Amino acid sequence: KYPYEENVRITKEVVDYAHSKGVTVEAEIGHVGGIEDNMANDIVLADYDECLRFVNDTDIDSLAPAIGTVHGIYKGELKIDYELIKRLSNSLNIPLVMHGGSGLELNILKKCVECGINKINVNSDLQKVWHDAVKEFINTSDAFDPRKVIMAGKDAIEKEMDNKLSILK
Repeated sequence: KYPYEENVRITKEVVDYAHSKGVTVEAEIGHVGGIEDNMANDIVLADYDECLRFVNDTDIDSLAPAIGTVHGIYKGELKIDYELIKRLSNSLNIPLVMHGGSGLELNILKKCVECGINKINVNSDLQKVWHDAVKEFINTSDAFDPRKVIMAGKDAIEKEMDNKLSILK
């Protein structure tokens, strides 16, 4: 939400502090669409040259460029910039992260990995399968032990993660 120079200044402050504590920093550039932290954003793809400059100016450990995905569950026509991913992967020596991987088909996630994405955020997918499994458990069981309720969701998350990780095989 900030102009480039302000974004760099804030990110560099975070990096300096985090690195002094041995913690890595992942930063997003461009505008990943959707809603996050109660802020709605349209998709604004990251600019290749700005990404290179941003990494250099901030010393971040991983970069999440806006590549055409959205926070939350993806709806609508998908327009991922695979060429941007490839160019950045070939030019940078840090991991590339996809913010907004939820709701995407496995073949699309796999193609993004093949192009150079190293980490994919799928939190909304995991929340949804947890919710659905817990709801089903509550509706079909007389059990009221919270540990059993939570386990229904945990098992669903593990199954979904196994499914997502299958793209790496």
